[in-house]
Amino acid sequence: MQREYITNEAWRKIYQFLKKKKVFMLEMKVFVKRFIVGVYWILKTGAQWRELPDRYGNWNSVFKRFDVWSKRKF
Repeated sequence: MQREYITNEAWRKIYQFLKKKKVFMLEMKVFVKRFIVGVYWILKTGAQWRELPDRYGNWNSVFKRFDVWSKRKF
């Protein structure tokens, strides 16, 4: 059984926040959630990006997206 790192309620709040910013590409909600959970996994475990499990996507793609998002001004 795969452990869920972000509850559905927390995800709803995160998604609503991102929608208000209108600076992120959010049309594929499933992929956005997978990205957010992947970043959370990295932060929680302290692992290197290359150790990101495949279920969160290609580690390099997730890292690049994180890098772009982290440079945005809110």
